[in-house]
Amino acid sequence: MAYELTNTTTGKGIRMLHREWELLLDLAERYGWRPAKGRDYARGGRFFHMDAVGMSAALARALPDIPLFYIDGLTEEERSRAAPLRELEASPGYEQGDPLVYFSGPGRVTLEHFIRIASGPFEVRPSSGFSGKF
Repeated sequence: MAYELTNTTTGKGIRMLHREWELLLDLAERYGWRPAKGRDYARGGRFFHMDAVGMSAALARALPDIPLFYIDGLTEEERSRAAPLRELEASPGYEQGDPLVYFSGPGRVTLEHFIRIASGPFEVRPSSGFSGKF
């Protein structure tokens, strides 16, 4: 199952797999976002302005803790230059289900795109397939 996320003001959107959506919600909650009382967004729904902005801000707070890339994909010369950077480690497996791992490296682009969409009210709807960003 996939989800279509659309900013209700701009019309811009992104599609995510169900697991990506779950990891995104988990990451936002880890960094301080709390959904509006009585709301369960696990299956989608409408995010009004305050909830959307709060979620976007929480995800933006997570960005400094998410590696841009992992050292195990670098050449020997690149490794020596990157060695002092704390966030570069051997790339762990994605099966861990850790949103910090999932949204690292290439997944970071998806997260950054979502943060821009979530800067205003948006809606999350189940979608019949996954075709990437639109």
